[in-house]
Amino acid sequence: TCFLIVPRQDLAAKLQEQIKDLKNIKIIRNRPFQQVVKHCSWHTATLSTCCLEALTLGIPNVLLDIEGKTSAMYRHLVDSRFTHFVDTEEQYFSGVDTFRAYPKSEIRASNQQNFIPDYREHLRKALDEILPKN
Repeated sequence: TCFLIVPRQDLAAKLQEQIKDLKNIKIIRNRPFQQVVKHCSWHTATLSTCCLEALTLGIPNVLLDIEGKTSAMYRHLVDSRFTHFVDTEEQYFSGVDTFRAYPKSEIRASNQQNFIPDYREHLRKALDEILPKN
């Protein structure tokens, strides 16, 4: 198993130093998250909207539920078949080990309420209502 980390740029150098001796963990720089995650078996984060993007790309989540904040933010937005919330190292590996293989199309479909087609048109209509008319 290889772990790929796509950090925010300000964290990349610090992380690189911390993991320099770990051969199965790689820092990916200068690549958008979406390009990297679509090649992965699962995605891990804490409080990040990337967990919703991963589902849209057909990738399940194992989310680190620090002090219950992650589940409070996302539990109502995700399907529990494709997103596991974990508190401990043991739960993390159990969450990864118990993922059933679902078709990516099924994972994507579970997240349609979060990424709706024609978002530009919906945004335009909302902005027309919100912004003052000249």
